[in-house]
Amino acid sequence: MKIREADINDKNRWDSFVDSEDGDFHLYFDWKQFYESRGDSFIPLMIESDSSQLLGIFVVVKQKKSFYSILESIPEGGGDFLIKNDLSDLEKHDIVCAFIKYVDLNYSQGCACLLIRERLAHFDKRYEVPAKARIDSGLVYRYNAVTGLPCTHILEAKKPFEEKHWNILPRQLKQKINKAVRSGITVIHDKELKYRDEFIVMLAENYKRHQNKRFINDETKIRIKTFKEKTRLYIALQNGQPIAGLLCQYTPLTCFLMKICSYTRNNGNAEQLCLKVAIEDACDNGYKHVDFGISTEENTKFYKERFKPTTVPVGTYEKTYSMFKYRLYQASMLRDIMRKDKLYLWNNRAKIAKIIFGVTFKKNI
Repeated sequence: MKIREADINDKNRWDSFVDSEDGDFHLYFDWKQFYESRGDSFIPLMIESDSSQLLGIFVVVKQKKSFYSILESIPEGGGDFLIKNDLSDLEKHDIVCAFIKYVDLNYSQGCACLLIRERLAHFDKRYEVPAKARIDSGLVYRYNAVTGLPCTHILEAKKPFEEKHWNILPRQLKQKINKAVRSGITVIHDKELKYRDEFIVMLAENYKRHQNKRFINDETKIRIKTFKEKTRLYIALQNGQPIAGLLCQYTPLTCFLMKICSYTRNNGNAEQLCLKVAIEDACDNGYKHVDFGISTEENTKFYKERFKPTTVPVGTYEKTYSMFKYRLYQASMLRDIMRKDKLYLWNNRAKIAKIIFGVTFKKNI
């Protein structure tokens, strides 16, 4: 076997492998444009047999921070190793170990750590062997079993939609969706992407409401333009005006519910109606799964679980290259958490001090 970094000449072969092996949407080669627009490095690795047969692919993104860099597998999605399914468990194990060793030797210099998000190991038994191989390669598994976060939600798309999905939804959710229809809200499939700019404005408003300062306008334009043939935009209209929207992107078997947004918090249940229409279309068009994406907050998790998907834990495998830089990485993560939860630092002061400084605070008796 031999490993190399793929280039633009490998794009068609790479994308065909993603399609044939039911890979994650975020593994497509054109994500290279997206990450490089952020200033990150997109590193697509492929492993081939001695006869040049493609056996597996793996993507790591080198994210440049203020004082350090980290290597992370597909920050935007849930995919990491994609290996030819008809290989033996031993072959899959050896491929994953070879990938990790190659990354350690060629890309770890100057980096704080390697982070690999598990790819639905609890949902798809094909990924149990790669999970073991990560441990054998020196990575440590992290997951918060108390909160159950992060997690992803996968809905098996079945026909007929009315019987298999609509009838089993919570009564309150169905009432809200029906109320949206009665109020005159309609959802259209915007095939020509005429409402693209309005959708981006709504998305920016959503980010502001959640105190997220990330500027996503250009990123969203790149995402839609790059994957135009794999993109559907669902727009909720009231009195002919857009009030909510849903961006979906597709592999041959899976509908990914990427971004949902609205101008205001009070949107007459338009967002739920958008989701209902997109899921129904996925069922009618023969897709196997609907992927709700990764949830990192309880509110988001609750919002998605009302549609009765399977909740799948998503842990992270970590390998530290520089302890000093890794501490800086942890500090930056804590800063992001504190922005959302002002009491987090105080409530977890003893644990944080032990992690960062190696000391233990005694509680007053």
